[in-house]
Amino acid sequence: MPPTAVGTNGDRWSFTVDVTKPDGTHQTLGPITSDPVGNGYTSFTPDSTGNYTFVTTVAAHKITGGDPNGFVPNWGPSSTGYAFVNDTFVSATSDPVTLVVQTESVAQWQSAPLPTNYWDRPISGENREWWTISGNWVESRGYNGASEGYYYKGGGYNPYSTGPTSAHIVWAQPMPGEFGGIMGGDVSQDGGAGSYYTGMSYEQAFAPPLILNGRLYFNDPPGAAPYYGCYCYDLRTGQQIWYQNYTISNGEIYNYISPNQFGGIPYLWSLGSTYKMYDAVTGNLILSFVNAQTGTVAYSDSDGSMLVYITGGTGTNRWFAMWNSSLAIWAAMPNLWSGNNYWLWRPPTGSASLNWSLGIQWNITEPAVTGSPSIQKVDSDVVLCQAKFAQNDGTSIAQDVAYSAKNGMLLWGPINRTAVVMDASVLTGMSDGVYVEYIGETFSFIAYSATNGTQLWGPTQVSPAVGAFAEYGSWRTSWVGNGKVYLPGMDGQVHCMDLYTGKWLWDFTTGSCGFEAGYSNWPLISASFFGGAPNTGGLRIYAVGGHTHLQPMFRGAQLYAVDGNNGSLLWSIDGWFQAGGPVGADGYMVGIDGYTNELTCFGKGNTKTTVDAPMTGVTVGNNVVLRGTVTDQSPGKTCLGMPTAGTPAVSDASMSQWMEYL
Repeated sequence: MPPTAVGTNGDRWSFTVDVTKPDGTHQTLGPITSDPVGNGYTSFTPDSTGNYTFVTTVAAHKITGGDPNGFVPNWGPSSTGYAFVNDTFVSATSDPVTLVVQTESVAQWQSAPLPTNYWDRPISGENREWWTISGNWVESRGYNGASEGYYYKGGGYNPYSTGPTSAHIVWAQPMPGEFGGIMGGDVSQDGGAGSYYTGMSYEQAFAPPLILNGRLYFNDPPGAAPYYGCYCYDLRTGQQIWYQNYTISNGEIYNYISPNQFGGIPYLWSLGSTYKMYDAVTGNLILSFVNAQTGTVAYSDSDGSMLVYITGGTGTNRWFAMWNSSLAIWAAMPNLWSGNNYWLWRPPTGSASLNWSLGIQWNITEPAVTGSPSIQKVDSDVVLCQAKFAQNDGTSIAQDVAYSAKNGMLLWGPINRTAVVMDASVLTGMSDGVYVEYIGETFSFIAYSATNGTQLWGPTQVSPAVGAFAEYGSWRTSWVGNGKVYLPGMDGQVHCMDLYTGKWLWDFTTGSCGFEAGYSNWPLISASFFGGAPNTGGLRIYAVGGHTHLQPMFRGAQLYAVDGNNGSLLWSIDGWFQAGGPVGADGYMVGIDGYTNELTCFGKGNTKTTVDAPMTGVTVGNNVVLRGTVTDQSPGKTCLGMPTAGTPAVSDASMSQWMEYL
C-alpha cells in the first residue's frame, strides 16, 4: 500500500502492463494510477487466439507527503509513519502471467432469471440481476423526487420496479386512527351520504410515504397538527412492525465502502430546523443535527448519501450550498483519526446537538438576478433554479438559471423566459438533459436544454380536448421521463408528447362520466409511474381518478393502469385513490382509497394448489376423477381476517371484477 495514502490524500503508485501477443509483438497498457490501497486495473481485448503474456512494472516513486489533517499511518516499519517521506521506492516488476485465448467460450456463471411469480425479501446476493426490479421509494415522490416530481399532486416514479400487472389486492385495512366511508344519518346538508374526513385536498394522510427493503413507512393521518406518529408495515402482508411517536420526511440507504466495510445501511430522516436520523430497522433515534436549514433533497449517485441543496440571501449577496449527510456524520464521528477508525462507519448515537454546518460540502456566491431563484429540479449534474417577478406593465416573467450539482458552479443563465399575465412558466420536469415548462395561459409546453438553456421546441399546445381545470390539472400533474412528457389532467385524459421533439404521440381517455360528476370525462388528479429500467417490462402509468373530496363524493372514480408506450388500458378498478399516491416497490403498489379510507396494496400474492386423487390402486382402463383447487392465499383485509385466505384464484382478465366483488 502507498504508505501515506489516506482517502483522497497522500501518494499513489503508477504502473504499466506489457502484453506479449501470440505473434511476439508487444503492447503497453497504462500508465495506471493506483487507489489508496495500491490496486488499479484496466481492460484489454485480444484480437486473435493463442497465448498472451502479461508483465506489470511499477514505476519508481519518491514519497512526497501525506494527509493534510496530520494523520500518521499505523503501518510500515517506522513507528512514526512519515519516516517514509522523501524515501524512494524503486521500480518493481512482476512475474509473467500467461493466459490462453480460445474460440470456445469459457463456462460462465448462470445468471438467476428474474422472477415471474411471488417472491419475498431478502433477495439473495447470488440473484444480483434482480436489482433492476427491487428499487426503493426513498422519498415522497419516489426514486429521486428532486428530478422526477414538482408538486405533491404529481405522484412519483420508481424506474427500478415493475408495476402491478393486474388489479389483484394483496391486503387492505383501515388507515390507523381514521374512520372511513359514509357517515350515515342526518349529519350534514347532504345527510349522512357524506364521508368521514380523508385529508383531501391539502392535508393528505399517508405521508411521505417511503418503502425500504420491503417495508412501508408512513406518518399517521393529520386529524390534528402535527401528525401523530410514524408506522412501519410489511409491504407484502400489511402487518405492523413498529410504531414510533415522531414523523419522518425522507429515507436513505447509505452505501459505505472501505477496506473494512462494504454495503448499504438504511436510515429514516426528519428534516426541519433540526435534522433527526433514525434506524430504519427499529425506528430508534440515532442522532440529531441542530441549527439546520431546509432545501431540496436529492441523492448521491455514488453512495446514496442524502444531499440537500439550499439557496439564500438577496441581490448580490445570494448564495448556493449543498449539505451532505455522510460528510456531516463523518465529521462528527468519535476518534476518527485514531487506529483504523477512518475505515469504519460509526455514527455517534444519542447526540442531540451535532453541528449541522459541518455537512456543508460547498457554498458559492450566486450571480445577481432580479428575482429570488428557487430550486426546481435536480437531475444528474444540473440544479435548475427559477425566479418569478412582476414587470412594470403588470405581466410576470420567469428567469431560469442552472448550476452544477457536483460543485455548485454556474452552468448558464440567468435567462429570461416568456412574459405572461398570471403564473409565468412552471417547470414540470427534467430528464436526460431536457427540461419542460408549462404555460397555463395558453395550455402549451416549451422544452429547453438543461445543458445550455437553449430552446429545443415549442410552444406546443395541449390537445384541444383539454377541458375544465386544464391549467390547474396540467402543470401540477405533468411528468417528464422515459423520453416523453406525460400529462394526466382534469379533462380525464393522459396526454403524451415526445420529450425531444414535442410531437404529439397519443391520448388515453377515461370516458364520459355522464351526469355523475361536473366534468366531461372522469377526471384524473395525479399519476404514479413504474418501470422503464431494463427488464421491468416497460413504463406503466397508474393514473388516479377523482378530484377534491367534496361531499358527497361523486361515484365511479377508478384507478387506471396505462401502458406508458402506447396509451392502451391495461386494467382499472373502482376506487378514489388520493393525490400524491399510490407508491410502490418490488412490484407492489399502495395507496389510500378515499371511498373507504383503507390502505390498499396491489401486487402478486401467494397461491395454494390442492389435488384430491384416489388413494387406492386403479385398474388399467378405468376412469378416475382428480379434483383440486388453486386458491389465493393473500391476507386480504388483514385486520378483519377477511376475505379469508383461500378464495379462488382467477385470471388477470377477471381480476378487477373479482376484487371489486370481494
